[in-house]
Amino acid sequence: MKLNIRAFAIASAVAAGLLFTLCALLLALVPSVGYVFFSFLFHIDLSRLAYPMSWGIFFAGLVTWVAGMWLAAAGVAWLYNRLAVGSQAGAPSR
Repeated sequence: MKLNIRAFAIASAVAAGLLFTLCALLLALVPSVGYVFFSFLFHIDLSRLAYPMSWGIFFAGLVTWVAGMWLAAAGVAWLYNRLAVGSQAGAPSR
């Protein structure tokens, strides 16, 4: 099976954008809960790193994460397609 690189990259970027937005909402609406949650997730005390969320920080982070995830996912799909070619040579047909 060959992955459609563009579709996989776009789907991954959209998912990253949605997760980033949910994370930003959590930190903007209930920062104390958000910082406790992420402290457990990353095994580090983030309470001293807290900063107020602004629209500029949100959009800069959103663009960075979406673009980064698009590039990473495109790279993974391309690599998968390259590596999968050799493994399909002897595979039985369905």
